[in-house]
Amino acid sequence: MKDTIERVTNARCTGCAGCFNTCPEGAIDMVLSREGFYRPVVNHDLCTDCGLCLKRCPELSWRAPLVPPPAVYAAWSTNDEVRVHSSSGGVFSELARRILDQGGAVAGCAWNERWEPEHVLVDSWDGVARLRGSKYIPSRMGSVIRQIETLATNKEEVLFCGTPCQVAAVDIALSRKARAKVVLADLVCHGLPSLKAFRQYVDHWFGGDLQSYEFRAKTTGWSASRVRARTRSGRSYDVRVSGDPFQRAFQVYHVSMMEACYDCRFQGGARAGDVTLGDFWGVPGEWRDDRGVSVVLANTAKGRSLVEEIAALGLIELHPSDFATAAKGNPRLLSGLRHKPLLRSVFMRGLVGGIPFPTMARLCFPWLRIEQTSRMLATPRGRRIFFSKVRRLITTLSP
Repeated sequence: MKDTIERVTNARCTGCAGCFNTCPEGAIDMVLSREGFYRPVVNHDLCTDCGLCLKRCPELSWRAPLVPPPAVYAAWSTNDEVRVHSSSGGVFSELARRILDQGGAVAGCAWNERWEPEHVLVDSWDGVARLRGSKYIPSRMGSVIRQIETLATNKEEVLFCGTPCQVAAVDIALSRKARAKVVLADLVCHGLPSLKAFRQYVDHWFGGDLQSYEFRAKTTGWSASRVRARTRSGRSYDVRVSGDPFQRAFQVYHVSMMEACYDCRFQGGARAGDVTLGDFWGVPGEWRDDRGVSVVLANTAKGRSLVEEIAALGLIELHPSDFATAAKGNPRLLSGLRHKPLLRSVFMRGLVGGIPFPTMARLCFPWLRIEQTSRMLATPRGRRIFFSKVRRLITTLSP
């Protein structure tokens, strides 16, 4: 039996497509698993057992770099339109603007016509608009790493933005010559929920009529983001994030996440990206603004130089902060560990078995809430939070 990328089990594979992009024989395809996550499948008739897929798998081969602690900033775009239409402060767009102004290209995540995310390369400012906004489901990487290698080898600057596992895949797949021309931006990632769950959710609530969809619209401000959608027939959907069933399964109960996301080795302080971008939850009061504030970690000299350059050009407001302040509201900066709910296997088995997402949500959410409350009450900090909420409720209900 040939030793191929299929040795990386579902518990560890992230679907980053590093193996697909580096196989010289085209022997690997990326397909959706039954749970709704991208996985490599090897055509053993084409495979020559060269082992390159294993060498380019970040789960097997990527090592956290030995670099100094990152420079940490609170930042936001000085362009209000960019800022308001971005999930956080719009810093990614301004990084992209600078790369494009230098004649380069930008790779990021965009919706396709089937309302599935995929990574694409753009070379215009209009194209960057497609890459803005959170897409909380797996992105099909396609051949974007090969395309980046070609552009960067020909001395074209490229900015790549993606999840930490995707960025690690690009980091180890590129040749040294190409990597020197590429800026990698990873995200403070919550994890990835199932694309199968999202498809069922969309089919149930919107049918095949979806015209627009935003996971985090700022209709009521950055800190109170809402899920907003519109159908071609004119029906509108606008609810708070915590009230949307798909977001609740993912962000509140963590029951629909990919197995590898419960123990992600690409989170924490040592990251593959030259720059790390995310929401600056818990931003100090003097910088707080409900149009959105980004946390920016400049992890390498290349990343710091680009961030400071766009600040000097007036494209962003940039304020030095510190890692402890940034991590307080973003625990994924400290660790990739997340509790896996006891009902995770039940929930995903139900989806795989053909039980619709709305039904599984209705059946599991009450039990997930009990589990979550029990875990909260098991820790001193959790008890403080719980009883603080109870006191606030009593105060609100008191005459």
